[in-house]
Amino acid sequence: MSQYTPMYTKPYPDGWKNKPDETTPVTAEIMEAYDNAIETIEEYLQVNPIEQAEAADVDLNNLVVRNSISLGREADTTTGPFSFAAGGQVTASAPCAHAEGIMTLASSDASHAEGQGTVAQGSYSHAEGQQTKATNLGAHAEGNGTMATGVFSHAEGDATQSISFAAHAEGGSTTANGMYSHAEGRESSTCARAAHAEGTGTVANGDSPHAEGWETIAGSDYQHVQGRYNVEDTYKYAHIVGGGSSDTDRKNIHTLDWEGNAEYAGTVKSAGLKLTDTVTGQEYVLTVSDGSLEITAV
Repeated sequence: MSQYTPMYTKPYPDGWKNKPDETTPVTAEIMEAYDNAIETIEEYLQVNPIEQAEAADVDLNNLVVRNSISLGREADTTTGPFSFAAGGQVTASAPCAHAEGIMTLASSDASHAEGQGTVAQGSYSHAEGQQTKATNLGAHAEGNGTMATGVFSHAEGDATQSISFAAHAEGGSTTANGMYSHAEGRESSTCARAAHAEGTGTVANGDSPHAEGWETIAGSDYQHVQGRYNVEDTYKYAHIVGGGSSDTDRKNIHTLDWEGNAEYAGTVKSAGLKLTDTVTGQEYVLTVSDGSLEITAV
Protein backbone atom coordinates (compact mmCIF):
# COMPACT_ATOMS: atom_id res chain seq x y z
CA MET A 1 0.00 0.00 0.00
CA SER A 2 1.41 3.43 -0.97
CA GLN A 3 2.07 5.91 1.79
CA TYR A 4 0.32 9.24 2.10
CA THR A 5 2.57 12.32 2.24
CA PRO A 6 1.26 15.02 4.63
CA MET A 7 0.74 18.41 2.97
CA TYR A 8 -1.00 20.50 5.61
CA THR A 9 0.91 23.07 7.66
CA LYS A 10 -0.66 24.85 10.63
CA PRO A 11 -1.05 28.55 9.74
CA TYR A 12 -0.48 29.56 13.38
CA PRO A 13 1.98 27.19 15.09
CA ASP A 14 1.10 28.57 18.53
CA GLY A 15 -2.61 27.86 18.01
CA TRP A 16 -5.74 29.96 17.48
CA LYS A 17 -6.87 32.79 19.75
CA ASN A 18 -10.45 33.88 20.52
CA LYS A 19 -11.84 37.26 19.52
CA PRO A 20 -11.29 40.13 19.99
CA ASP A 21 -7.61 39.14 19.49
CA GLU A 22 -6.72 39.88 15.85
CA THR A 23 -3.37 38.08 15.57
CA THR A 24 -4.95 34.93 14.09
CA PRO A 25 -7.47 36.09 11.48
CA VAL A 26 -9.35 33.60 9.33
CA THR A 27 -8.47 34.27 5.71
CA ALA A 28 -9.67 32.79 2.42
CA GLU A 29 -6.20 31.31 1.84
CA ILE A 30 -6.34 29.45 5.12
CA MET A 31 -9.78 28.01 4.47
CA GLU A 32 -8.71 27.02 0.92
CA ALA A 33 -5.78 25.12 2.40
CA TYR A 34 -8.19 23.22 4.67
CA ASP A 35 -10.35 22.26 1.70
CA ASN A 36 -7.35 21.10 -0.35
CA ALA A 37 -5.98 19.00 2.50
CA ILE A 38 -9.31 17.30 3.12
CA GLU A 39 -9.80 16.60 -0.59
CA THR A 40 -6.32 15.09 -0.85
CA ILE A 41 -6.96 12.78 2.11
CA GLU A 42 -10.29 11.66 0.71
CA GLU A 43 -8.81 11.00 -2.74
CA TYR A 44 -6.06 8.87 -1.20
CA LEU A 45 -8.49 6.88 0.91
CA GLN A 46 -10.70 6.32 -2.11
CA VAL A 47 -7.82 4.76 -4.05
CA ASN A 48 -6.25 3.00 -1.04
CA PRO A 49 -9.01 1.68 1.20
CA ILE A 50 -8.04 0.72 4.72
CA GLU A 51 -8.66 -2.94 5.50
CA GLN A 52 -10.28 -3.31 8.87
CA ALA A 53 -9.24 -6.40 10.80
CA GLU A 54 -11.74 -8.40 12.73
CA ALA A 55 -11.78 -7.76 16.42
CA ALA A 56 -10.44 -11.26 17.10
CA ASP A 57 -7.29 -10.46 15.09
CA VAL A 58 -6.42 -7.33 17.01
CA ASP A 59 -4.43 -7.95 20.16
CA LEU A 60 -2.16 -5.37 21.74
CA ASN A 61 -0.13 -8.13 23.40
CA ASN A 62 0.23 -10.54 20.46
CA LEU A 63 0.90 -9.95 16.77
CA VAL A 64 -1.27 -12.10 14.53
CA VAL A 65 -0.23 -12.37 10.88
CA ARG A 66 -2.11 -14.45 8.34
CA ASN A 67 0.80 -15.09 5.96
CA SER A 68 4.45 -13.97 5.80
CA ILE A 69 6.52 -11.40 7.68
CA SER A 70 9.11 -9.24 5.93
CA LEU A 71 11.55 -7.02 7.79
CA GLY A 72 14.46 -6.33 5.47
CA ARG A 73 13.61 -9.06 2.95
CA GLU A 74 15.83 -8.98 -0.16
CA ALA A 75 14.14 -7.13 -3.02
CA ASP A 76 12.87 -9.05 -6.06
CA THR A 77 13.00 -12.42 -4.31
CA THR A 78 10.24 -14.96 -3.87
CA THR A 79 8.27 -14.67 -0.64
CA GLY A 80 7.49 -18.15 0.62
CA PRO A 81 4.03 -18.74 2.07
CA PHE A 82 4.10 -18.34 5.86
CA SER A 83 7.80 -17.46 5.72
CA PHE A 84 9.71 -15.13 8.02
CA ALA A 85 12.48 -12.78 6.87
CA ALA A 86 14.11 -10.29 9.23
CA GLY A 87 17.43 -8.50 8.97
CA GLY A 88 19.30 -7.17 5.97
CA GLN A 89 19.15 -8.68 2.47
CA VAL A 90 17.63 -11.88 3.78
CA THR A 91 15.68 -14.36 1.66
CA ALA A 92 13.04 -16.84 2.76
CA SER A 93 11.68 -18.18 -0.51
CA ALA A 94 10.01 -21.46 0.47
CA PRO A 95 6.93 -22.35 2.51
CA CYS A 96 7.52 -21.86 6.25
CA ALA A 97 11.15 -20.84 5.67
CA HIS A 98 12.91 -18.64 8.22
CA ALA A 99 15.81 -16.29 7.42
CA GLU A 100 17.32 -13.78 9.81
CA GLY A 101 20.51 -11.80 10.19
CA ILE A 102 22.31 -10.45 7.15
CA MET A 103 22.49 -11.94 3.65
CA THR A 104 21.04 -15.28 4.80
CA LEU A 105 19.08 -17.64 2.54
CA ALA A 106 16.42 -20.18 3.46
CA SER A 107 15.20 -21.71 0.21
CA SER A 108 13.55 -25.03 1.09
CA ASP A 109 10.47 -26.07 3.01
CA ALA A 110 10.72 -25.20 6.72
CA SER A 111 14.43 -24.40 6.41
CA HIS A 112 16.14 -21.98 8.80
CA ALA A 113 19.12 -19.72 8.09
CA GLU A 114 20.51 -17.28 10.63
CA GLY A 115 23.65 -15.26 11.18
CA GLN A 116 25.71 -13.88 8.30
CA GLY A 117 25.87 -15.33 4.81
CA THR A 118 24.38 -18.68 5.85
CA VAL A 119 22.47 -20.92 3.43
CA ALA A 120 19.79 -23.50 4.28
CA GLN A 121 18.90 -25.24 1.02
CA GLY A 122 17.64 -28.60 2.24
CA SER A 123 14.13 -29.18 3.46
CA TYR A 124 14.00 -28.80 7.26
CA SER A 125 17.69 -27.89 7.29
CA HIS A 126 19.37 -25.40 9.63
CA ALA A 127 22.38 -23.17 8.95
CA GLU A 128 23.70 -20.78 11.57
CA GLY A 129 26.81 -18.75 12.26
CA GLN A 130 28.92 -17.32 9.44
CA GLN A 131 29.10 -18.60 5.86
CA THR A 132 27.71 -22.03 6.77
CA LYS A 133 25.70 -24.24 4.39
CA ALA A 134 23.14 -26.95 5.05
CA THR A 135 22.20 -28.28 1.62
CA ASN A 136 20.37 -31.55 2.21
CA LEU A 137 17.32 -32.92 3.98
CA GLY A 138 17.47 -32.26 7.72
CA ALA A 139 21.11 -31.17 7.58
CA HIS A 140 22.61 -28.87 10.23
CA ALA A 141 25.63 -26.59 9.81
CA GLU A 142 26.94 -24.20 12.43
CA GLY A 143 30.07 -22.21 13.15
CA ASN A 144 32.24 -20.70 10.40
CA GLY A 145 32.54 -22.02 6.85
CA THR A 146 31.07 -25.38 7.69
CA MET A 147 29.11 -27.50 5.21
CA ALA A 148 26.52 -30.21 5.88
CA THR A 149 25.71 -31.82 2.54
CA GLY A 150 24.57 -35.30 3.58
CA VAL A 151 21.01 -36.20 4.55
CA PHE A 152 20.61 -35.64 8.31
CA SER A 153 24.29 -34.71 8.54
CA HIS A 154 25.84 -32.31 11.07
CA ALA A 155 28.85 -30.03 10.65
CA GLU A 156 30.07 -27.67 13.34
CA GLY A 157 33.17 -25.68 14.18
CA ASP A 158 35.46 -24.13 11.58
CA ALA A 159 35.63 -25.30 7.95
CA THR A 160 34.23 -28.76 8.74
CA GLN A 161 32.31 -30.94 6.25
CA SER A 162 29.79 -33.72 6.75
CA ILE A 163 29.19 -35.28 3.37
CA SER A 164 27.40 -38.58 3.90
CA PHE A 165 24.15 -39.78 5.44
CA ALA A 166 23.94 -38.96 9.17
CA ALA A 167 27.64 -38.06 9.26
CA HIS A 168 29.04 -35.73 11.93
CA ALA A 169 32.07 -33.45 11.59
CA GLU A 170 33.26 -31.13 14.32
CA GLY A 171 36.35 -29.16 15.26
CA GLY A 172 38.56 -27.57 12.62
CA SER A 173 38.85 -28.66 8.97
CA THR A 174 37.50 -32.14 9.67
CA THR A 175 35.63 -34.22 7.08
CA ALA A 176 33.06 -36.96 7.71
CA ASN A 177 32.62 -38.79 4.42
CA GLY A 178 31.11 -42.10 5.46
CA MET A 179 27.57 -43.05 6.45
CA TYR A 180 27.12 -42.60 10.22
CA SER A 181 30.79 -41.62 10.53
CA HIS A 182 32.27 -39.12 12.98
CA ALA A 183 35.31 -36.89 12.49
CA GLU A 184 36.49 -34.60 15.25
CA GLY A 185 39.53 -32.63 16.27
CA ARG A 186 41.72 -30.97 13.63
CA GLU A 187 42.08 -32.11 10.02
CA SER A 188 40.84 -35.61 10.81
CA SER A 189 38.72 -37.50 8.27
CA THR A 190 36.55 -40.57 7.81
CA CYS A 191 35.99 -42.34 4.52
CA ALA A 192 33.86 -45.36 5.42
CA ARG A 193 30.67 -46.44 7.16
CA ALA A 194 30.49 -45.82 10.92
CA ALA A 195 34.15 -44.83 11.03
CA HIS A 196 35.52 -42.59 13.79
CA ALA A 197 38.57 -40.35 13.53
CA GLU A 198 39.69 -38.02 16.28
CA GLY A 199 42.76 -36.04 17.18
CA THR A 200 44.98 -34.31 14.63
CA GLY A 201 45.33 -35.48 11.05
CA THR A 202 43.86 -38.91 11.74
CA VAL A 203 42.21 -41.04 9.04
CA ALA A 204 39.68 -43.87 9.42
CA ASN A 205 39.20 -45.75 6.14
CA GLY A 206 37.74 -49.16 6.98
CA ASP A 207 34.26 -50.26 7.98
CA SER A 208 33.67 -49.15 11.60
CA PRO A 209 37.32 -48.43 12.47
CA HIS A 210 38.66 -45.96 15.03
CA ALA A 211 41.75 -43.79 14.59
CA GLU A 212 42.93 -41.45 17.31
CA GLY A 213 46.00 -39.49 18.27
CA TRP A 214 48.37 -37.77 15.85
CA GLU A 215 48.44 -38.60 12.14
CA THR A 216 47.31 -42.18 12.70
CA ILE A 217 45.61 -44.31 10.02
CA ALA A 218 43.03 -47.02 10.60
CA GLY A 219 42.84 -48.82 7.27
CA SER A 220 41.16 -52.09 8.19
CA ASP A 221 37.58 -52.96 9.11
CA TYR A 222 36.85 -52.69 12.86
CA GLN A 223 40.46 -51.76 13.57
CA HIS A 224 41.61 -49.51 16.41
CA VAL A 225 44.71 -47.34 16.02
CA GLN A 226 46.20 -44.91 18.51
CA GLY A 227 49.44 -43.08 19.12
CA ARG A 228 51.24 -41.33 16.30
CA TYR A 229 52.40 -42.09 12.77
CA ASN A 230 51.60 -45.80 12.66
CA VAL A 231 52.24 -48.09 9.70
CA GLU A 232 48.97 -48.53 7.85
CA ASP A 233 47.52 -52.04 7.84
CA THR A 234 44.56 -53.16 5.76
CA TYR A 235 43.81 -56.69 7.01
CA LYS A 236 46.05 -58.17 9.74
CA TYR A 237 45.76 -56.21 12.95
CA ALA A 238 42.86 -55.52 15.28
CA HIS A 239 44.86 -53.01 17.33
CA ILE A 240 47.89 -50.85 16.56
CA VAL A 241 49.86 -48.36 18.61
CA GLY A 242 51.94 -46.08 16.42
CA GLY A 243 55.26 -44.67 17.53
CA GLY A 244 56.66 -42.97 14.43
CA SER A 245 58.10 -39.49 14.25
CA SER A 246 56.82 -38.22 10.89
CA ASP A 247 54.89 -39.21 7.80
CA THR A 248 58.12 -40.53 6.28
CA ASP A 249 59.15 -42.34 9.49
CA ARG A 250 56.15 -44.45 10.40
CA LYS A 251 56.44 -47.40 12.77
CA ASN A 252 54.37 -49.55 15.11
CA ILE A 253 55.43 -50.08 18.70
CA HIS A 254 52.63 -52.51 19.56
CA THR A 255 50.26 -54.64 17.48
CA LEU A 256 47.58 -57.22 18.19
CA ASP A 257 46.38 -59.37 15.31
CA TRP A 258 43.01 -61.05 14.83
CA GLU A 259 44.45 -64.34 16.09
CA GLY A 260 45.35 -62.77 19.41
CA ASN A 261 49.09 -62.56 18.76
CA ALA A 262 50.73 -59.48 20.25
CA GLU A 263 54.03 -57.84 19.34
CA TYR A 264 55.94 -55.12 21.19
CA ALA A 265 58.85 -53.09 19.94
CA GLY A 266 60.27 -52.88 23.48
CA THR A 267 60.34 -55.08 26.56
CA VAL A 268 57.31 -56.32 28.49
CA LYS A 269 57.45 -56.02 32.29
CA SER A 270 55.40 -58.40 34.41
CA ALA A 271 55.52 -60.14 37.81
CA GLY A 272 54.65 -63.39 36.09
CA LEU A 273 53.84 -65.00 32.78
CA LYS A 274 51.05 -67.53 32.31
CA LEU A 275 51.74 -70.22 29.71
CA THR A 276 49.49 -72.96 28.33
CA ASP A 277 50.70 -76.40 27.31
CA THR A 278 49.64 -76.75 23.68
CA VAL A 279 49.24 -80.54 24.03
CA THR A 280 47.59 -81.03 27.43
CA GLY A 281 46.07 -77.61 27.93
CA GLN A 282 47.65 -77.38 31.36
CA GLU A 283 48.39 -73.83 32.45
CA TYR A 284 51.62 -72.78 34.15
CA VAL A 285 52.87 -69.53 35.67
CA LEU A 286 56.48 -68.58 34.99
CA THR A 287 58.07 -66.33 37.61
CA VAL A 288 61.54 -65.20 38.67
CA SER A 289 62.54 -65.62 42.31
CA ASP A 290 65.95 -64.46 43.53
CA GLY A 291 67.34 -64.67 40.04
CA SER A 292 65.95 -68.15 39.35
CA LEU A 293 63.13 -69.10 37.03
CA GLU A 294 60.27 -70.97 38.61
CA ILE A 295 57.36 -72.62 36.85
CA THR A 296 54.22 -73.56 38.72
CA ALA A 297 51.22 -75.49 37.43
CA VAL A 298 47.87 -73.78 38.07
